[in-house]
Amino acid sequence: MRRWSAIPVALWLAACATTAPPPIPLEGIPATFRMAGRLSVAQQGSGEIVRLRWDRRPASDTWIVLSPVGSELARIERGERGVQVLRQGEPPLAAASLGDVTSALLGVAIDERLLLAWLHGRPASGPGGWEVVIEPAADGSGVARRVTAASGETTLRLVVDRYEVLSP
Repeated sequence: MRRWSAIPVALWLAACATTAPPPIPLEGIPATFRMAGRLSVAQQGSGEIVRLRWDRRPASDTWIVLSPVGSELARIERGERGVQVLRQGEPPLAAASLGDVTSALLGVAIDERLLLAWLHGRPASGPGGWEVVIEPAADGSGVARRVTAASGETTLRLVVDRYEVLSP
């Protein structure tokens, strides 16, 4: 959780180096959903574990990042004006993408589109040469129950505890 204090500088540096991401096919994925789960990122023997709630709407996303015991660490909102990080007692921070934010928070840039594809059972690879293993949910919905993605010395794990498609 110590990385949360380094967000302003890291976001500024990441915004200076943002490039256009390659296309990832996302056809057929629900436009609106709510997901709750756990996200861990391990690098070179150390890592971070957070709880994650993700609400997706056609023109926006909200990610609420919580500590393992449930304290809200940050609210990340994506809309027309880009990505904004909101933390209690701190001024809002702007970023170009979720990847810029996760790079600052977790030490690895997580492409929102890859996370979206993996969550919906699509083993898309992408920037960073990710090798992905997806364990599907038992209900046959096509949604992942667990995602493990590795690239070099970085391993990302997403465990989905709850998922529901929302009405538009």
